[in-house]
This record gives sequence, structure tokens and C-alpha cells, in this order.
Amino acid sequence: MRFKGKKVLVTGAASGIGRATAIRLASEGATLTIGDINEAGLRETATMLDGSPRIQPFNAADMQSCRALVEAAASDGLDVVCNISGLLKWGPSEEFSVEDFEHLMTVNATSVFAICPSGAALSGQEQGLHRQHRVDGGATGNCLYNCLFGIEARCCGNHQRPGD
Repeated sequence: MRFKGKKVLVTGAASGIGRATAIRLASEGATLTIGDINEAGLRETATMLDGSPRIQPFNAADMQSCRALVEAAASDGLDVVCNISGLLKWGPSEEFSVEDFEHLMTVNATSVFAICPSGAALSGQEQGLHRQHRVDGGATGNCLYNCLFGIEARCCGNHQRPGD
């Protein structure tokens, strides 16, 4: 129960790595706020968790929505932010528009910039949220995921796996 008593925000929790992270954290005793644009997916994730998470739909492409998510998650305190929301687009490059690129960058990078500093400020634990990763759009979720699940490759050198 490494996360017993910890209040954790997990974005992208409606599916994939975000869902797996939420399941693992709940099994480790965390009190969760789960966020995603897919509210039905969040409700499905909630049925898989130990405990009752706060379900907070949000749009990672909207900075106000990102900040509102953090404010809701931090209303009772916030210890950890797992910023895992992300998008992929597959296909020939000639079908990849500037608008597609901008949307991907907003969800995959800019939302990280909006969520992590807000989480650090509201949690009062600026040190605990790894200052260096609050603006690292590509690695934030992956670093935490790697450390949490014990993957030995250290992508940044700033995290330790819980229990290390």
C-alpha cells in the first residue's frame, strides 16, 4: 500500500496507460481523481478500481478545463499528478494538417504545461512534483509510469521508484 493516504490525479484515465495507472494506484491505496474527455470511459474505469474515485471529465485541449480539473482534484489536497492524456494520429503525412499537429501538441504538450504547474501550486508541494518535469511534455507521464511500475530504464534520472 505504497500510496495509502495519497491523493492522486490521473489524466487519460478512460483507457490505455491512464486506466492501467489508475487501477494500479487504487490497488496501492491512493485516493483518486480521474480525468478524461471520455466520461463513459471514466465511469467504466471507476468500476475497475478499489475505492470510489472522483470522476472529473475535462478537455485536455482547453486550458481552462485543465485548470478546472486540477482545482477539483486539489480541493481536498493533492500529492501526485499523473499526466497521461495523449493522442496519436496515424496516416500518410500529406493527410496530416497543421490543425492536426496543433491539436496533438495542445493535448500532448501544452496541457502538461497547464496541469503540472497548477497541480504543484495547489498542492503546496512544489518540491514533490519534480520541478523539472512540470514542463516536459513528452516525458512526464512516461517517467512517472516507468518509475511507478518498476521499469528499470531511467528516462530522466529525477525519479525513484516508490520503495527505492
